Amino acid sequence: MRPVPATPGNTLPMRRLVKSAALGLAVAGVAAFCAGIIAPACPASPVVDQAKQLQRDGKTDQAQALLLDALKQNPSDHEADFFLAKLYMKQQAYDKAVEFAERAVKLADTVSVYHLWLARANLGKAMKSGMIGAFMSARRGRDEYERAIALDPHNLEARFEVCMYYLIAPGVVGGSETKAKEHATVIQSQSELYGSYAWASYWERQKNLAQAESLLVKATAIDTSSTNTALYGLGYFYDRHGRPADAAGVFKQVLVKKPDDLMASYDLASAYVDAKANLDEAEAALKKCLGASPVPQGPDEASVRWRLGLAYDLQGKTDSALVELRKANELAPGIKQFKDALKQVEKKK
Repeated sequence: MRPVPATPGNTLPMRRLVKSAALGLAVAGVAAFCAGIIAPACPASPVVDQAKQLQRDGKTDQAQALLLDALKQNPSDHEADFFLAKLYMKQQAYDKAVEFAERAVKLADTVSVYHLWLARANLGKAMKSGMIGAFMSARRGRDEYERAIALDPHNLEARFEVCMYYLIAPGVVGGSETKAKEHATVIQSQSELYGSYAWASYWERQKNLAQAESLLVKATAIDTSSTNTALYGLGYFYDRHGRPADAAGVFKQVLVKKPDDLMASYDLASAYVDAKANLDEAEAALKKCLGASPVPQGPDEASVRWRLGLAYDLQGKTDSALVELRKANELAPGIKQFKDALKQVEKKK
């Protein structure tokens, strides 16, 4: 298990999508990693700039309060609505995210990225709804993706995500392998990199892992972004298919390029724990994550403590393992993996 960051949309548009694809790309996975490749076609709002700075400083509550107050003064500020929707997505408050994304769309219906995020919010909402509500929200999400593409045929995030939707979703909510392939073909014509991701997901879904891996390796040679999206995609592919040593090798490459990448440190440590190897290095990497200031694209504290507890347990440090696992469960009660890990270690006392 990797941590699921609170936002199905924070940074690195493709990374978590590639991670989730063809493993049951759940609605939270579809709605993932927006780096703002497609920016809203409107001037920057000063209040939104202030809110963004507060969010970067880890003051999300203050950012939300600022935007809500601004909307009382100016209800037509669709940029404030849009950024609020993104903040609520980060908190997995999907009903609120839908509410404010819908407000943004109502005020500025021709902005493609607004429809993209309304799609993501609806898919997040579907994940937490009952069967009928999930079907309705999932279909609405699909429709919003298509609207985003109609407004901007080069919105690669929207096209890739709807491609994944068609590939993974059951037919009852509009899944269609034919439509997935159609979108993948268009994506390939617009971006060799995104096309590699899309077809890798398709072949992974078809259980042709060699072809999928080949395309993901190819993507690492193409990707020149500072986010190392392709490397993450390849690392998560290895992780999904029980190859932790290979995953560790990829995450080490990320850290060579970007030594302060906390997500890479977490993922490297997780791969070591899964492989039951290099546990001292895993411990050091996880402590590095705990000692750093939280960042939007970094791992959450509960997941880091969970992994650190597992590392301690493998090292025979039962008391230390219990401390970390209990803290993980306090921070994120209800997570099955956290509960199970704690129960297993408690049996050793």
